[in-house]
Parts: sequence; C-alpha cells; structure tokens
Amino acid sequence: MSMVNDRCVNVRITLAKVLRHHFLKEIGGAFVYDELMNDMVRVMKQDTSADVKYQLQDIETYPLNDTREVTIDSLLK
Repeated sequence: MSMVNDRCVNVRITLAKVLRHHFLKEIGGAFVYDELMNDMVRVMKQDTSADVKYQLQDIETYPLNDTREVTIDSLLK
C-alpha cells in the first residue's frame, strides 16, 4: 500500500497496471471486492500523474455508491 505514495512515478504506474489487470482481466479476482484495494484505486485515480490516472480510468470501484473520502493518509494507517 505504501507504493500508492511512492515518489517515483514509474512505481505508481506499474502498481496501477497491476491493479488494472486484476480488476479488468482477472476473472473472479479476489481483490475486486476488497475494501482496501478499492480504496487504493480511488486514491490513485487522484494521482498527479496523468499516466497513473489513465491506467485506472475505466475501473469502477466497489461499492459503486460509496461516497467516503479516501486519502493516502487513511490508507497508510
């Protein structure tokens, strides 16, 4: 989870690609309904890098109607 906030953009891009593969390609992926994995996607969708956001743009997090505010600090606790 600490990689969400890594100072190296290439690390964050690679993490985004891994999450994308799991959410969109892996049939029956165990993490699709995991709250922390979904929170990671929510945080990374707000990344400063357009390349990170691009990798995650078509992932819909679960639950769809979750309106909680998720921050990097809340993930790392």
